[in-house]
Amino acid sequence: MEVYGREVQVKTKDFTGFLMLVFMLLTSACATQRFPYYDSAFNDRNRAPSSIEIPESADAQHPSLDKVNKQSQTDYFFIAAEMNAYDGQQVEAIAQLESAYELDPKSSVILYRLAMENYRAGKNKEALKWAELAIVQQPKQKDINILAASLYSTYKQYQKAESIYKKLIAIDNTDPEAYLYLAAVYSEQKKYSEAIKYFTKLTRFKDYSQKHLAYYYGARTKFEADRLKYFKEIKSDLLSSLKHKPDYLDALQFYGQIIEKTEGQKRLFAFYSDYQKKHGPIPRLAEVLSQYFLEKGDYDNAYEQLEIVESSTQDPIQVKLKMALILIDKKIYDQALDRLEELTALVPESDKVKFYLASIYHETKKNELAIKTYLEIQDSSKHYEDSVKNAALLYREVRQNEKALSLLKKLTQSRPENLQNYIVYSQFLEDAKKYDDGIDVLKRASKKFPKEAQLPYFIGTLYDKKNNKVEMFNYMYKAIELDERFALALNYVAYSLVEANQDIQKAKDLALRAHRVDKDDPYINDTVGWIYYQLGDYVRAVEYLERAHKAVPQVSIIANHLGDAYVKLRKFEQAYDVYKKALFNETDPDKIRELSIKISDSETPQRKLRRPAAANVERIKDESAFDVNRDGSK
Repeated sequence: MEVYGREVQVKTKDFTGFLMLVFMLLTSACATQRFPYYDSAFNDRNRAPSSIEIPESADAQHPSLDKVNKQSQTDYFFIAAEMNAYDGQQVEAIAQLESAYELDPKSSVILYRLAMENYRAGKNKEALKWAELAIVQQPKQKDINILAASLYSTYKQYQKAESIYKKLIAIDNTDPEAYLYLAAVYSEQKKYSEAIKYFTKLTRFKDYSQKHLAYYYGARTKFEADRLKYFKEIKSDLLSSLKHKPDYLDALQFYGQIIEKTEGQKRLFAFYSDYQKKHGPIPRLAEVLSQYFLEKGDYDNAYEQLEIVESSTQDPIQVKLKMALILIDKKIYDQALDRLEELTALVPESDKVKFYLASIYHETKKNELAIKTYLEIQDSSKHYEDSVKNAALLYREVRQNEKALSLLKKLTQSRPENLQNYIVYSQFLEDAKKYDDGIDVLKRASKKFPKEAQLPYFIGTLYDKKNNKVEMFNYMYKAIELDERFALALNYVAYSLVEANQDIQKAKDLALRAHRVDKDDPYINDTVGWIYYQLGDYVRAVEYLERAHKAVPQVSIIANHLGDAYVKLRKFEQAYDVYKKALFNETDPDKIRELSIKISDSETPQRKLRRPAAANVERIKDESAFDVNRDGSK
């Protein structure tokens, strides 16, 4: 069934940004508690919040020069900044921290917080400035040094970053984080041997909770350094990474890529299947697999993986929608309808859900409900145009052509920037035999889209419907002038010349030009074959006509042409068979009679002896048969 706009829609890493990523992972917990830094262990003043009453507003900035009051004001700005940072208001937090800094410029806590909030606001240069000032106050403090080194790496000041990490290792060689960062810095610089050395050291820490990262990034570094030399070690490192963290998707995907490249896709998914059986469903893996299966068109496996994702995700709407689309594609409409109605309850204003809900009503012939749902979709939605076209299709199906035409006319007015809206409207007018109205619509569109070859082409087809061959040829040649590789127009003119018994050599030239553009188009192959037939080259004619008939065996005119060519080569058995197929799909009474005669004439004596003497050629008609224009349209 023709339905507009409905389809099932259903990525190796490098070290760029790795330092900042890991740094954020390791520090993000600070943002989840209120005032996380105030009592930090590296507060050089090591003081608790002041017992002096905090001013209620910033208006009381300098009530006196008294040291206690100054401390109280610093506390006020610091705590206010922490509250704003907790709420994600970086600009306000930075301003308040700067006020606290003016009152206490030697506090490493304030300097560090200024560096962190500027970093989180994307102001890396400012962050680095504050981090460097903080290091002056606390040269051995770990978090300050790691932030500064991470920022140095961002600006590719690798030697400074290396120096800081080595300093941290010298201060405490049992702390694994500095090893991880240092190894990553070496990887970014492609100093692979040094990076591998430090990643390897990191794997030997007994109680390191992030050991899976050491193995994974060690494997990636070896892969980039020399994948052939380190091949066995890479696989071993990845398996070790997964041993320490079985649901670590990066390692799982990387290992999967290696299996796919070396052992093939079948082995890859056997591995994934065995892995899930051993470790239980892994939602993140299921999400990746579902997308993979969707792209491959394997909807059964995709659906199975999406069920795993659905059971664990906190945002099930997109998952449920994908599952509904799979059910639609498999024509399991009752279950798809249940899914979409469930989604409608969750997101009643979703035009996407409404669109697919309407498409099910459309497919299941609930036409009134489908039209109503299509027309509920807002004109601001990306589904709006397809919804209007589908509603128009349904109106045409129930023979309410004027409503269909009214919808499409409004669509060209509300969305005049879309060329296809004019073309669809003109085709509906053609179907209603309003050829002049269709021509007017397309001519208006031509003024808006003067370089679009499609428009004169479709105007030409409408003039052909009016039997105005002169205007048909004029507009077809205009289309070819706009696009000399426009195969449809080249083919249309070529076949029309043959049908009009005009300039067979020109027809051949145009048809071969079209064929060079699209060798597989069955209608172009039919035209070329029919031209060779007219020129008496029946061997070549059969070559092209057989190719055309194989592509679209249901098209009567092509089968008819092939039968004529077989007769010329005295291949009567083959002629008889394709004539019968042509008759099966023919609807025109005159052509039915013509084919009946051809079938009788092509029967061999042996075939005639096999059938009863009184038997006549039966008319075979299939309800789905149709006649086809030269452009392939019904």
